[in-house]
Parts: sequence; structure tokens; C-alpha cells
Amino acid sequence: MKDKLSLFHAFGIEAEYMIVRRDSLDVDPSASFLLTDEDKTIQNEISFDKTAWSNELASHLIEMKTNGPVKLLDEVESIFHKDVLRMNSILKEKNLMLMPTAMHPWMDPNKEFVIWPHENQEIYNAYDEIFNCKGHGWSNLQSVHINLGYSNEEEFESIHAAIRILLPLIPALAASSPILEARRSKYLDTRLFFYINNQKKISEISGEIIPEIIKNEEQYRKLILEPMYKAIASYDPNKILQDEWLNSRGAIARFDRSAIEIRLMDIQECPKADLSLVKVFIVFLQHLIAKCSIEEMNSISTKELKELLDLSILHGSKTISHNPKLNQLLGYHQNLLPILGVFQNLSNLQNGEAQYLNLISKYGSLSERILTHLKSQGFENEIWDEKLDSSSKNMENQDSFKRNLAIQENNLQYLRKTYTQLCECLDKNEIFLPT
Repeated sequence: MKDKLSLFHAFGIEAEYMIVRRDSLDVDPSASFLLTDEDKTIQNEISFDKTAWSNELASHLIEMKTNGPVKLLDEVESIFHKDVLRMNSILKEKNLMLMPTAMHPWMDPNKEFVIWPHENQEIYNAYDEIFNCKGHGWSNLQSVHINLGYSNEEEFESIHAAIRILLPLIPALAASSPILEARRSKYLDTRLFFYINNQKKISEISGEIIPEIIKNEEQYRKLILEPMYKAIASYDPNKILQDEWLNSRGAIARFDRSAIEIRLMDIQECPKADLSLVKVFIVFLQHLIAKCSIEEMNSISTKELKELLDLSILHGSKTISHNPKLNQLLGYHQNLLPILGVFQNLSNLQNGEAQYLNLISKYGSLSERILTHLKSQGFENEIWDEKLDSSSKNMENQDSFKRNLAIQENNLQYLRKTYTQLCECLDKNEIFLPT
């Protein structure tokens, strides 16, 4: 977004998908097949009229994005679905296809992750050397990024303050990652659990995920970017990573294009669902900026917002805010506030978005719908546990190890059927409902 555009006049949307084999749904490191130009040269990004395709880090991941800012979000749903069909048509030649949702449900990153070996390789190798990218937090995350432009520092301060309030609410609607290593996760938004923890080694990079209270670009550079660059300097002597995109908070300033990029939304089952949520979140931000002052929005601390984020990662559409001060800011004088209701009561929702929220109210977030469907099929509901998983892999507990293997094998048959249906939803641009 090179031109400075006033708030809510244009948007940039990015969506990430997995490339999988049609027969097994296992990940396949074939993004280069989609990123080969007319001269048979593999590119890091290929641009079309309205969209662009690219890769970041993992060779089984493909990203589609608007080719610059767009004014009408309704158009994005259509052009993204056309790109899905185009990609799937190309991938079919190699018996591959796209898979939606924010995490692959049985991928083993230690065995299946292949780092992107082409353009920007020096960046990805630097990340890998510092953090070891063979883990779910790096190689098994798919999301939607929402870019909101601003034209001056007053707009920057306003939208940054509003986005801080929105961030912990996003997983309540958008969670789509309930399965990990063929077992139910403790979290409905497992992607964000890993996203929050994957850079703890250098905590300045992600902070508390909820950004600090910031007034302008100068303060942002002083309080966020400069400490981050200083913290990573000893790991990054050639300054390969010392750029504003290193910032891994839930929303980051992109001063190079006068925008703030929201990163906490799990990708859904199809562009129709993605854009429905994007439009709901934008209506929420518009409502908040119209009703609340910057001072009122900034009165909610990062700690308080992070506590709510932790709850929404766990509970999805059933998330309840226990913070009276935040609830009052949102317009409710009650101690316990269901987050879904906050979105449903927005006055400026279009019919399509209101209907989608009613669907979530009835069936839950995509994570909840996936779990409901799996349960009806006979899926083993035992929850994945990090400590148990670690001890099993170390062979310290033979009984647990054998039981885990049995659960995984049993669950795979149900997961393949369910995620095949999700792939069909993506191809047809249809909402997934449990049966």
C-alpha cells in the first residue's frame, strides 16, 4: 500500500493455504510449481492483474493477496475464489490441491518441513538458525492478514488504539485450528498458542502479542522496533532480519506502506468465510473509533487484553470477558460479557455478515464445527498434551507411547474424511457445517 489512503478507504488482504496431496492430504513442498513464471523460472512472487501469489518460509505454503489496496471487499471474495480454482487446476497436474484451515491436523514438522530454497533464502535460513523452524510455530501456521491504511499520525494513533481492543476478540470468531498431530488440541485456536510462544527466545520480537500503547511513528520505533533490533543483534550480525517485518506482535506497523497489518486471524474454510469475518472486524473497528476516544481505548492495559486473548484462544465463540472496564468500553455495563454478542449487536453489519454471525452463534467457530463433526464420526476425543507428547517421543513411558500411536492411527481415518470435505468447501466457496 504505497499511496497514503485514509482510514477504511482501502484494504489489503492476504490469505495462506497448505498444498497437500489429493490422495493422502499429506503436505507437499510444491509451492514452486505455482510460482514458476512463463520462462520456467521459479519466483518468490508472481503478480497478476488483481492478485499476487507468493511463498514465505515453508515450501508447502502458498499465499494469495490483493495486488495493492482494494476499495471493495466484496470483490476480494470473488477474485480469491477464482485464484483458488486456478491454483487447484494447476496443482491437479501433480495430484495436489489446496487445503484450508490454520494448521495441518497431522503434519509432523520434524519430518515434513522443507524450507523455501529460492529467493529470500538468506532470511529464512537466518530464522531457522536462531529459532529452529522445524516446529508447528513456524512451519504449520496459515492465517489471513488484514492491512488497514492510514494517511497521517492522528489516524495511525486512532486505528492502532482500536486494533489493540480488537485483537483478543478475533479468535472468538476465527479459531480454525483445533487438531494437532491427529489429536484434539487443548486450544480451539492452536495456531495462536504456537504463534505466541514460538519466539520466546527473543521476547522483544513478539512482546505480549497485544501491542504497546503507541502515539506516533517516532514512539513506535523507540519503544518497539529499536529494542527488537537491539535484542536480535548478537544473533543477526549481518542485519538480515533487522526490518519492521521482524515484529511479530498481533498487529504490526508497516511504515513502508502506511498501514497496520493485523495477523491474529486463522484462515477459514473458504474466501466467503474469510471475507465475512474481515468485514465484521472492520465494522467493529469503525464502531469503536466512532464511539470511543483514543484515551478511552488506551485505558485498557496490554496485560488485561492479553488475559482475554488467552481465554479466546481456549474457548472460541464461548469466550466471556470478565473485565468490567473493558466491557464498559465496549458499551456494556455488566461483569460477564459474551464476546460473540458484542459482534452480533453491531449496528452497521450488512445482512451477509449478520447471517454469518448467527451461524457461528448456532454452530460455533470453524474449530467448534470441526470438532462437532469429528465427534459424530467416532473421533477419539483425548486431548493432546505437550508433556505427555514429549515423554512419549522420548520413549520414557511405553504405555503412553503405544496409546498415543493407537489414537493417532484411529483418528487419521476420520480426519482425512473431514478435511477432504473442508477442501471441497474451499473449492466450492461454501461454509462448512457439521453433520
